[in-house]
Amino acid sequence: TISLKNGKFIISQSRLDNNVLNLNIYGSQTLSDSVEYHMNFNWKEIKKKNKKTKEEYLEEKESGKELYLHIYGHMDNLKYKFDREKIKTERVEKIKEEKEIVKKILQGEEIIEEEKPPTFEVNWEEEDSTNKEPAIDSVPKKTKKKKDSSKLNKFLKKIGVEDQKKEKPKFEIDQ
Repeated sequence: TISLKNGKFIISQSRLDNNVLNLNIYGSQTLSDSVEYHMNFNWKEIKKKNKKTKEEYLEEKESGKELYLHIYGHMDNLKYKFDREKIKTERVEKIKEEKEIVKKILQGEEIIEEEKPPTFEVNWEEEDSTNKEPAIDSVPKKTKKKKDSSKLNKFLKKIGVEDQKKEKPKFEIDQ
């Protein structure tokens, strides 16, 4: 929203989403053409060659580096700089959220994460044969892992760190 108060246009925190760039902006502008705008956007979106379709930008999670800019000064002589205060507050908020997650993990509580709905892919093959039974592809079964009862491995499993599959070394002898 934009409001006029004491000779100042005030833009409240707003998010503009489109297929080119998703932008957060807030700030103010006086009637004497002095401005102070704060904005942030994802650097990855600027560098991207292929622009997103409408559906992609609605579903995509934010990832990559966020750039925080502070634009200020008179309209004839604008100054640009990184918004260090906003960067600092965002970093502090992120650290607080991560601390809460670690506390919940250590207390044994379950962490609720957003899960993407599973995607299914159907391969349809038409055959001229008289066999009316559908072909069923066999799904390879997962091999059972050896249970390790060490406390470190239990903790790593609880926070979601997967064990790396160990491959047996292969030896070749040249004669």
